[in-house]
Amino acid sequence: MATILQGIQKNRFYIFLCFFIGFWGLQACGKKSLRDYYFPLKQLKEQSKVYEYQFSTADTTLKIYWYYQVVIQGDSVYLVGNCYDAGFHPLMLMREEQVANGMKLKELIYYGVNQQGFSTKTTATIEGGAVFPFQVQDDKSVFVNVIKYSDLKDSTITTTLTRNRRFLKETTYDFKGKQLDAAEFEMKEEQSEKDPKRGGWVHVYNIQELYAKNIGLIYSKRTLNNGLSFETKLVDIYTMSELEEKFKRHLNESKQ
Repeated sequence: MATILQGIQKNRFYIFLCFFIGFWGLQACGKKSLRDYYFPLKQLKEQSKVYEYQFSTADTTLKIYWYYQVVIQGDSVYLVGNCYDAGFHPLMLMREEQVANGMKLKELIYYGVNQQGFSTKTTATIEGGAVFPFQVQDDKSVFVNVIKYSDLKDSTITTTLTRNRRFLKETTYDFKGKQLDAAEFEMKEEQSEKDPKRGGWVHVYNIQELYAKNIGLIYSKRTLNNGLSFETKLVDIYTMSELEEKFKRHLNESKQ
């Protein structure tokens, strides 16, 4: 794990976690209904929620917060998500649109600092906008998603995420002592970086994901070809006011 973290700057590492939690590229078609396994848009329209995730390896544990709300513009329904790191710094904004057969990514912005230490942002290029299918035909259907973005400290460095993904089965998952209905997916992901000065690198991951009914993403496990793995679990869901209280406590503790 140490060798991986050495090659990824802290801010880019958190962005990597946000992206890992926030986006799973799929193109929908078929007969198996999966609509209820995605984030509950009707409930989020009535009240926005914060999803607190715990990311862990053998020697590292981090927290990531996603604040989700539903925005209605005319006849369009949008799921808007803001991602924050463990220090409550904004890292990402995503906006998805509900379409007939699923959710489509419309906007993706990363936040951070540039080489001079000033706040900056970069907007990703979405070459495949499908996010989640409301239906799939069978477990042999493979779905592809490609997204590209520039490094916040050096815009000449670009990263491409290519994902091949398929639905496996319906299953159950224990969350806070309660068995929930869930949908299981597997995904092959290739992360490739192009650096005009130093060349680049490629990482390939095998990913398991679980989406719980009426909740959304609840668990994921990412494994490298060398056997190293990353695990992400949903640990709690609460209101923004509760996150603000956590932030106040964080500030007070940092001053002591």
